Amino acid sequence: AGAAEKLLLFHQTAADVARGHFPLTPKLAAQLTAYYAQFMFGDYHSQAAASLVGSGPGLGASAGVGAGGSTPGDGETRNVLQVHEECYPASLRDPDPDAVSHQCWQISEEWGTMRGLTKEHCLHNFMLLARKWPHLGATLFPAEMVRMPSSGDHHRDEHKQQPALVPVWLAVHEQGLTVLDNSPAKAQKVVYEYTHMLSFGNSNGDFMVVVNRDKGKDADLQRGTEKFLYKMKQVGECTKMIASYINTIVAAKADLGDADAAAANLPSMHG
Repeated sequence: AGAAEKLLLFHQTAADVARGHFPLTPKLAAQLTAYYAQFMFGDYHSQAAASLVGSGPGLGASAGVGAGGSTPGDGETRNVLQVHEECYPASLRDPDPDAVSHQCWQISEEWGTMRGLTKEHCLHNFMLLARKWPHLGATLFPAEMVRMPSSGDHHRDEHKQQPALVPVWLAVHEQGLTVLDNSPAKAQKVVYEYTHMLSFGNSNGDFMVVVNRDKGKDADLQRGTEKFLYKMKQVGECTKMIASYINTIVAAKADLGDADAAAANLPSMHG
């Protein structure tokens, strides 16, 4: 990829980190945010800002985070607070001033070790850490998996017969749709590859995906087909993104003279 593409991916990844899309420990979050800070602002002058950011963990508003005044460290403090807002994961942020101070202290400590690193090195190291997550590059959508009651459940309690809603993330990528759990680790639950999908899209306001694991193997599609529903606010965006990936696959096959076969083996869109 060219320099422009690398820079775009860097900023997109930083935005995804800030949204909490990556499963990060506080230490790794501080390290990524520090690389972002070094890229954006250069070397951190820790001595000038130490009294404002705090000289150790657990210091609250009294340590001067966000304090007014005109001292040599004000600019550094604003920079730390800015990168905390722009890159530090939302899932780890805490509105408590003591927690903010502690997180800013962690960022500044990491940033201080990066003195002399160029923008190119920061970008490289940031992306090297980010690529440890296998779903880098996927677009994540918050959703709720609709889990229907078991057909063998004969309880009379009507409340127990209602569908259960399980919070998940839907990760759309080049190969298909991956369902991740809603834990901090974002563990993978299931993958729907495009070649195993029969259809996808809007179904009465929910996102629906119909799959058959044996598609393309002369299987009985009626017996092997499963339908999954997800409640989500971004049904349209998720559907369009999947359609875009599929169209790209078909276009690539067309360049090789195999567009009809590719289209026949890919799902249709609902809604």
